[in-house]
Amino acid sequence: MTRTVITLALAALLSSAAGGAGADVIESNGPVTLIDLKESRIRVNEVDYLLPNRVQVGSMPAIYQIREGSVISFLAQSGAPYPTITSIGMLYQPPIQNTTNSATPNEQQ
Repeated sequence: MTRTVITLALAALLSSAAGGAGADVIESNGPVTLIDLKESRIRVNEVDYLLPNRVQVGSMPAIYQIREGSVISFLAQSGAPYPTITSIGMLYQPPIQNTTNSATPNEQQ
């Protein structure tokens, strides 16, 4: 009985060590300076990260809610070609800029 318990404990220890040995966890925060929706990639503090759609804020993918200038805090796992963000918190959202031309038709002549 004792041999079985020791064997099971050793197997559990080895499997948990093997599962955590592959990827380092990165914790960071800062302003978003680039958003590439096609590649699901963002840049924070001059470092590129993947931000997959499965990472959500509320019920919507985080990558569709952030804007350049947003300040975020996040956890990521190291990987190639870029670390992958696994959780995110929005600390600041800049106001949406009005990009339409507000000139009246008479002023456009």
